[in-house]
Amino acid sequence: MNRAARVRDRIRARHNRRPYQTVAIGLYEDQTRAIDQAIQEMQQAGYTKANRSLIFQTLAKRFLQEIEGLDQEQILEYLLRSHLKRPLAPAISRRRSSPSGEEVSDSPPKTQRNMGKRRPALESRRG
Repeated sequence: MNRAARVRDRIRARHNRRPYQTVAIGLYEDQTRAIDQAIQEMQQAGYTKANRSLIFQTLAKRFLQEIEGLDQEQILEYLLRSHLKRPLAPAISRRRSSPSGEEVSDSPPKTQRNMGKRRPALESRRG
């Protein structure tokens, strides 16, 4: 067996040992706080192994139970209905009033935005 095949076999063996996969997800701040609060309450109640992984595994199991037997269209409808229930967070206005009462924008006029020039801050990070 050549070296490449041995390396490939080791990688497969290592990958097959883990019956789980690590994933990254994005959450709103209020969702993160609520999950962390639930974990804290579970730990205070004596379940010291409570963590985010447990919460999301539980939620994934519940989701799979809820969509069992649904076709693709029904699953899409379920997801859209669930997503649309989330109230939008109030956005901070980019406009403010000047001392004279005139409305002023903190952002540059559209004609000056994204003119293809890189910002100095970005250049220093990339360079």
